Amino acid sequence: MLHLHPYSWQGETGDIRDKATGQLFFRRSKTLCSDNADWVTLENALDGSTAWRIQARYSDRDVRDEGSDGYWTALRVFYGNAETLPRFMLFYRSTHPGPPASECSIDVYQGNVSDPGGARSMFRLQCNDRQDTVGVFPLYSGEDRSLCTLRKPADMQSMTLEVETGVDPSLLTALLVATDQLLLNHKLHDYAVDWKGDLWLLEACAGTEARKPGDRRPPAPDKRTGCLCLGSLR
Repeated sequence: MLHLHPYSWQGETGDIRDKATGQLFFRRSKTLCSDNADWVTLENALDGSTAWRIQARYSDRDVRDEGSDGYWTALRVFYGNAETLPRFMLFYRSTHPGPPASECSIDVYQGNVSDPGGARSMFRLQCNDRQDTVGVFPLYSGEDRSLCTLRKPADMQSMTLEVETGVDPSLLTALLVATDQLLLNHKLHDYAVDWKGDLWLLEACAGTEARKPGDRRPPAPDKRTGCLCLGSLR
């Protein structure tokens, strides 16, 4: 079993350790921001190399699906630090825009779904109605069992990952922590920013800041069309 120690507001990473021995296996980043996407990285603790990068493009959130009369949101999973095409893609489909409010399913495809020939279904992530348990179920073997399960206690001070033997723990860990961080939860303290300089901008983008009379700072960019830090924070 792996134990996740989520970072504090000031910390830069979350440590993923063996719960029994304390051995450090991976480090996950806070949410990193670019001009068109949010990112989470999973690093190998042994040498500091990037195991997986997960991208949440702002343009991939709440996209209207005319064929199903619904919406989809996608995450793109890249291997290492150099690949430009995703190894896996996660899709959350819903009838209404916005993040999952309760129990939900998230489909995981191997390959870039934009490539000729498409991609094949590999996993399904199943989240319970409290969103404190997320399991990874294989779609390639016909077995109805979870390969890895993320459990979050109510106090949110730590999380555990129960990983089956014989599977790649780095990939399953990346799928689960990215889903938790980029899709199920968007919290201000999860972002890697300068808190003294950027907190007001984050709050403005999230719609949580109450501007005071006489405040002469320029208004923050619109959260859907031009926010430098967050894009469409939810």
